[in-house]
Amino acid sequence: MSTTSTALQRKRDTIDKQARGISQTFHKDVLAILSDKSTIDEAELDTILAYLKAVALVSNTNTYKAMKEAALKPRHCLRCHGSFTEDDNGPRACVIPHVFDGEDYRRSAGGITYISRCCGEGATVFEDPPGNGVYEDFDQLGKCFVGRHTTQEWDVILHVTVSTSFTASLKAANVLKSSSGKMMTLFSM
Repeated sequence: MSTTSTALQRKRDTIDKQARGISQTFHKDVLAILSDKSTIDEAELDTILAYLKAVALVSNTNTYKAMKEAALKPRHCLRCHGSFTEDDNGPRACVIPHVFDGEDYRRSAGGITYISRCCGEGATVFEDPPGNGVYEDFDQLGKCFVGRHTTQEWDVILHVTVSTSFTASLKAANVLKSSSGKMMTLFSM
């Protein structure tokens, strides 16, 4: 590494440390100060103005513009196959319901227990009487997955491996039936 790149990296590290010390709510805090007109004096207003000028300078850099453009570019989620942008990707952005088909079921207690294809016996619904289309525990079912969208294949593979392994462990331990013999939804991924 050259002397110039070493010095540049040290400078970047110093600035990064300072930036990480700033609260994520700092800008909201500044707006709150501005809305409380009784407590601010002219010197503080000048300081806030200098801060806003610095923010404007940073937002006009090529690196910042490229980062924001990339964040607004629609991406494809490999988990739910929906489109998303990084700006609208959050902890509940990607939602996948449990998947049921008519082939994986068990007759029990006068009705039919349908077992999900995705989470096995970890997610079931009970139809009583059979064929009426009314499922007793459908509202409590939850979702197969709720989380962030991803473009990383290993995120999807990891979820499938974990949920499949967990369901298989529960089946092996025979803990999916309640004392009444009805199926229990123990978890919703």
